[in-house]
Amino acid sequence: MDKSIAKEKSLFKSLLEILMVSTRLGFTSFGGPIAHLGYFHDEYIRRRKWMDEKSYADLVALCQFLPGPLVVR
Repeated sequence: MDKSIAKEKSLFKSLLEILMVSTRLGFTSFGGPIAHLGYFHDEYIRRRKWMDEKSYADLVALCQFLPGPLVVR
């Protein structure tokens, strides 16, 4: 039982970290979609190593392919 509680706390801590980092980027990133992609790349790939380069490139390509206004998704 202790392991499942520890695992839930770890998951909550990870999700909270993702929320905090994304919120900070949302409030401080200025310069339009191209600049946002640079800020996201720097934070998610270089600093935190949450994704690899290929996954990030695939995600950006998918978002550019989706219909809707040209904004950072």
